[in-house]
Order: sequence, then structure tokens, then C-alpha cells
Amino acid sequence: MTAEMTGTIRAADAQTTDSRKAAARHWFETLQGALIAAFEVIERDAIGPFAASAQAAPGQFVRKAWARTDHGGAPGGGGAMAMLHGRVFEKAGIHAS
Repeated sequence: MTAEMTGTIRAADAQTTDSRKAAARHWFETLQGALIAAFEVIERDAIGPFAASAQAAPGQFVRKAWARTDHGGAPGGGGAMAMLHGRVFEKAGIHAS
């Protein structure tokens, strides 16, 4: 096998890996969205009774993107976190990274 062929194979493997990573990321972000929607429906439609300390309005998730660096300072990943403070769920988090 020539160096050119090896380089071509590595490039194809990298494209396949990148494609799979993108598909997995999309799947997890879609799952996160579905879970958030389901929790918000429960939070919104619940009729109680609620704890005396519970807020009056149904809670909604607050989403925040995050990123981290590795030990060398290069990009090291990230994702999206979503936190809810509600009347049914005192505190709930649904994160994807």
C-alpha cells in the first residue's frame, strides 16, 4: 500500500468518524428536546396539590450552551444544559454533551 493510498483511507475514515459524531450529536440533542418538552408538559398540566413552598407558575427549562478546554487549552468538548425549577419538579436537569 502506498503512502497516498494510506492517506486516502485515513481521510475517508476521518470523514466517516465525523459523520457519525454529527449524527450522534443530532440524535442526543433531539432526545434532549423531546425530554424537555415532556417534562414541561407535566409541569404545565399538573393540577396539584403542590408543596406550600412551590412557585405558582409552571417551571420552564432554561437552556445554556457550555464548552470546555482540555489541559492544553484546546477545545475539549461541550454541549447544552437545561435546568428547570418548578412546582412539580423542584429541580430537574437534562444535559447533552
